[in-house]
Amino acid sequence: MDKTDTQLITEIKLYNSNDALKQLSERHSGLYMQICQKYTPAIEASGSYMQDVTADKDFVVFKAALSYDETRNVKFSTWFGNQARFYCLKHIDFKHPKVSLPPEELNQFIDKREGQNNEHVEFEQFSEYVKNILEQIQDKRIRKVFELRYANHDKVTTWATIGKKMGVSTQTAINLHSRGLKMLRQKVSSNCSPDTI
Repeated sequence: MDKTDTQLITEIKLYNSNDALKQLSERHSGLYMQICQKYTPAIEASGSYMQDVTADKDFVVFKAALSYDETRNVKFSTWFGNQARFYCLKHIDFKHPKVSLPPEELNQFIDKREGQNNEHVEFEQFSEYVKNILEQIQDKRIRKVFELRYANHDKVTTWATIGKKMGVSTQTAINLHSRGLKMLRQKVSSNCSPDTI
């Protein structure tokens, strides 16, 4: 009978088992390659080599296994998928003019933060990409709204708090966020190089 992910992870953590790591890596190899494929254009546009990223699969699995916490009620495949995404993001130079990411990446970033996702997965690398786009928007209040809204990793800041800190009404804060979100999604959807919005 095949061992579960949790059993394999326990063997990796307690005994540094290479056999358990090999089994876990083989089991989730398809997911890793699928994620890498999605990021290939952006990674190669940054000047990095995709084969270096794919060759590090076992390393990413190992790090994911060590950091996995089953008490959070998150499947290992979900946790590992996020770790694989972050590993790919580390190889991307977001300021490179030819770099663009699939629109669903931005949507996932916003949806997870707005939904106060219980996985407590941090999006620092992708946040840099978002900030880079926001810097190009002429209305600087929009970037301020996003910074205040998502400053806390555990939960989003309320609109009333944002409005008070910025000296604007709650509705104005919401409207600025909506405008910024629309611009971000348009920008990520296009494959053109960054320019002033």
